[in-house]
Amino acid sequence: MEYAPTQAELAARIGEIWTAPEDGKAIVKFAPPDLATVQGYCLEAVGHFAANDARWVSVIGADRDRGLIFVLNNFTLNGDAELMPLGHLGLLNRDARGLLCWWAFNVIGLRRITVRIRGRDQRLQEFARRLGLRHEGTQRKFYGPAEDCSLWGITHDEARLLLKREPAAAPAPSNAQVH
Repeated sequence: MEYAPTQAELAARIGEIWTAPEDGKAIVKFAPPDLATVQGYCLEAVGHFAANDARWVSVIGADRDRGLIFVLNNFTLNGDAELMPLGHLGLLNRDARGLLCWWAFNVIGLRRITVRIRGRDQRLQEFARRLGLRHEGTQRKFYGPAEDCSLWGITHDEARLLLKREPAAAPAPSNAQVH
């Protein structure tokens, strides 16, 4: 990826297409407004900071009391970035999945999204399945001598197919795939 748009440029493009509805549905916005706040959320939720190149978008529930923040960071020259979902993972629905894929692949220009999940975090693994990601393997001892990392991913082409039909559950991880 040669150029990553700034957070302000992304907000302008999102604002052109996704607006805050008045019909009681979830809304999309760029909150929290600064990297320091996002860093705090990342540290609290996943135990480490997002990289300084982080970009994010928030989905706020219809009740306005719950939110889901999609943070993309660690962008590579190959068009990959790491996703860190934060907040109320139960807000993931077809619209939120569509927003994430449209934003990541069409606005930012990624070719794939990767999620690294602590081996014991079943809640995030289920979220990855619902998002349509595929389990790609296990990175042994990634988080330390006693904790592996479960690696999940989705490509632009896979996301396009997923959004054309009702999402099917991704296959359960196999312990035979170790990287």
